[in-house]
Amino acid sequence: MRVLGYSPTDAALLYSLVGIANTFIKIPSGWVSDRVGYRLVLFATFSIVVDYLAFAYFNSFILLALAVTFFGACWGARAVTEWAFLASFISPGLKSIAMGYMESFWDIGASLGSLLAGVAAGVLSYPTIFTLLALLNLPTLPAIYALRKPSKTIEIEPKPI
Repeated sequence: MRVLGYSPTDAALLYSLVGIANTFIKIPSGWVSDRVGYRLVLFATFSIVVDYLAFAYFNSFILLALAVTFFGACWGARAVTEWAFLASFISPGLKSIAMGYMESFWDIGASLGSLLAGVAAGVLSYPTIFTLLALLNLPTLPAIYALRKPSKTIEIEPKPI
């Protein structure tokens, strides 16, 4: 943020906007997902690709504030919709295991992603890093388009250990 000429207070405000948008989008995005379907909402949340490009090239504080707010909204809507999608076709006996796996993979991804971003920041410019993030998210778009809900609930019951 100092490279862009922003104070620690400015940076804190931008991070706060992410959290606020993430929090307030969850209920409306769940409602929309129930009405129009999970695939359309997930597809829309991956407009985050455009947001990564905004982070790479915007220098205006106002534009960055709008971009981080949009990022928080996309992230919040995406999380709720993914969880609902997974829960909709997993049998009750497997829901906790499935959610546990999904959360574990999110946590591993967040940890490794943070580590890699830190290493990359020492080698690459911020615009390059955010452009790479946009490119890394592009393959998700056709994958979301190809998603189909199973015709029936998966009825496998876990075995006791």
